[in-house]
Amino acid sequence: MLGRPLWSEQLRCPKPATQAVWHARQARLYFDSKRSVQMLNPEWEYRERIRKLAVCIVKHYRGKGPDNVKVSLDSPLRITVEIRGTLSNLSEILVHEGAEDKVREYWNVLRPYLEKEFMSEAEKTLGSPFTYTWEVCPSVHGDGHIIITLELQHIHRLD
Repeated sequence: MLGRPLWSEQLRCPKPATQAVWHARQARLYFDSKRSVQMLNPEWEYRERIRKLAVCIVKHYRGKGPDNVKVSLDSPLRITVEIRGTLSNLSEILVHEGAEDKVREYWNVLRPYLEKEFMSEAEKTLGSPFTYTWEVCPSVHGDGHIIITLELQHIHRLD
């Protein structure tokens, strides 16, 4: 036992039958963990594609990307996208001073343009036609954000 690590003795199975069972369990655990990683990977990739599209749209109309984009798959037919850092300095001042209706008017003018430019790409990314609602959320720290809720017409397969 001298010269051999202590842990190698603890992991060694004394009987070949027990050792075979131990290896079978390890193999099953390995494949189960790989399967769960493979199941999570398409969902992560789907959220990442949505996040990249949101960044692209914000860069298009603002000239720079947002600070943070968070995508939540609330249900198979509902996706929430929270985008921080989308408001211009003027918009943030208007929201902070209580003129949120002016920011909504601005977005109502901008929305048809963005829909025309990005709707087909959004449907392709989401894998389904959809409807959406949006809301401007003011913040006391000057990092106002927009929450977009997407309602898909059919379930997108994540494979």
